[in-house]
This record gives sequence, structure tokens and C-alpha cells, in this order.
Amino acid sequence: MSTSLQAPAPPKSPSQRPSSGGSALCPRCSGPFDRRSATCPSCQFSLATARQAFPFAAPPLDFVVDPARFLPEGAIEELQAPYHALQARFPQLALTLALLKLAPGTSPREFAFWWFNDAPGGSEERQWHLLLLVDAQSGTLCLTPGYALESAVLSRPWAESLSTTAATVVSQGLSEALRTFLTDARTLLDAHWLQTRAEQASPPDQP
Repeated sequence: MSTSLQAPAPPKSPSQRPSSGGSALCPRCSGPFDRRSATCPSCQFSLATARQAFPFAAPPLDFVVDPARFLPEGAIEELQAPYHALQARFPQLALTLALLKLAPGTSPREFAFWWFNDAPGGSEERQWHLLLLVDAQSGTLCLTPGYALESAVLSRPWAESLSTTAATVVSQGLSEALRTFLTDARTLLDAHWLQTRAEQASPPDQP
């Protein structure tokens, strides 16, 4: 399975923009996607482009979205424990595990980009949301973080975690792979929080 990281679309108005600013990744070409811009400067991809490709209402970002029932009976209940442990450590975090079989030729990254941005609820609600999409058609995993999580998630350790999750899907099945991902997510967010805390505690460089 292949893995990829991506970031959500830029907010539509200045009042919706986070104060930190910065760039994300275009879901089509993986080039820098300045969230203050409405269009990727490299390939011209935009949320409007995605809406043309997916002209229907986006479903809610529930904890588990598995319309084809890829997970065996009882698996969702078993995932609740590691998810609750993750939320106990990071109560602001929300997570969606989506197991889909997209139409042939559909880009999972572009679909996740559209879904994350057009799902019910405002952009403020999704700042601390993670969407993990597993596409059975292409064998692709992609992870979409909200703005507040970009600095933590758009990094090599998370890419390595997705690779591990993809390998576990093949070797041990979806249920174990998702449990592994939830455990890794807690570990990686903990590490990022500790690093950020240490950096904030360090004295500023002298001029």
C-alpha cells in the first residue's frame, strides 16, 4: 500500500484563518499550498476543483466510516478503548477512520481533501480533527490533519507511522492496523507536545 500526507484547504475568509499562517501540501501535486491562497500555484488545484469532481453532499466525519463493512463484527467496539485513551490524553482531538472503496481512477488524496473541508460543521471544529482514509480500490492510506495539527502531523514520523499501518493491513488485517495507528498517534502527539513544551521553555536567542 502507498501512503501520503495532505492538509486541508485554506479558509475562505480572513476571519477563518488561523493566526500562525504557513503552507500545507497540495493534494494533487504535493507542492506547497499556501493556506492564504485559494489555489495551488503549481497545478492550479483548488477546493472548487474538488467540488466539481465530487458534486454531492459530504457525509459527517464520524469516528468510523465503513459503509462496505470491511471491519469484522465487534471491531469498532474494540477500537473504542485506544481511541478513548488517545482522547484522554488529548481531549481536543477528534478522529475519523474511513474505510472506503472509491471509484477507479479517483484520487484518495483529493477525495479526502474535499471531504474534510466540506463535511458538516465549521472549520473551527475541524482544527483538531484527523481523517485517516483507507482506500481499498487503490490500496492507499492518506492522512488529513486540521490546522492545529499540521505542525505535528506533516512530518517524517507520521509518514513512517502510515507506512507501518499500511504494512500491518497486509500482514495482520485492518482491525490490528487501526489499533496500531491509534497507539502510534498517541505516542507521536506526546512526543510533539514534549518537544514544543521544551522549545517554549528555552530562553530566546540573544541578538
